Amino acid sequence: MEERSRHPYYPRDNPDMTVYWDGVRRGELLYQVCNACAEVIFHPRVLCPYCLSDALRYERSAGHGNVYSFTIQHYATSPAWRWKKTRTPSG
Repeated sequence: MEERSRHPYYPRDNPDMTVYWDGVRRGELLYQVCNACAEVIFHPRVLCPYCLSDALRYERSAGHGNVYSFTIQHYATSPAWRWKKTRTPSG
């Protein structure tokens, strides 16, 4: 990714995600399909989680669908809140 990937709020680039993020930069949503078992896979992976095959290909989404759920990630923006990020029930 570009320089901005050093910022903690941007996703980190890694070889397994390069094709996906290249598609995002072009305005495309890509997902994987396993050539061995035909399962659809998202988020990008090296192996199919259903059959463990490495024969995966990328397909482009048609651009429409339904959102069934989502999450919001919260980050500590102030040093005063960082303790909450690492605190566990046992300590």
